[in-house]
Amino acid sequence: MQGISRHQVSNELLRSQIEIGTKVCKNIQEARQDLAKLRKHVIEVTGQHGIAPIACSTHPFSRWSEQELTPKDRYELLTTEMQAVARRMVICGMHVHVGISEDELRIDLMSQLTYLLPHLLALSCSSPFWHGEDTGLKSYRLTIFDNLPRTGLPEEFQSYAAISDIYKS
Repeated sequence: MQGISRHQVSNELLRSQIEIGTKVCKNIQEARQDLAKLRKHVIEVTGQHGIAPIACSTHPFSRWSEQELTPKDRYELLTTEMQAVARRMVICGMHVHVGISEDELRIDLMSQLTYLLPHLLALSCSSPFWHGEDTGLKSYRLTIFDNLPRTGLPEEFQSYAAISDIYKS
């Protein structure tokens, strides 16, 4: 497809997962257009192979032990360090990077977003199944993801100086 870099569509940790990344966008409309173009491209390519992507937080019936790892240095390091915890990551998600040049504004907005994260999680529940079974939860993805270190709500800082002090020591 015209205008898509090979770096914008790639395998994730598991070969059954696809990672797409928009270009740096100036506004929401530009991000929406680029994301729509990338998703259309993935649908067209997978359709040529008689398969289709699904957008879900956990695969409803796949077994993690049967998944193939993507051969990339960073993934090999992750699976060497985390072993089965990393290999169980038959989960999907979305993250958004936002650049904010003002230090204090960045910290203030991060603190405000912390309040909204549980609400966003509730709106995004799409993973009640794991290994073909109904888990009884609306979002089993979080149960799997919580096994990784450095997950969960970020620490709250009152100022940019407070976070800077931590990284100086």
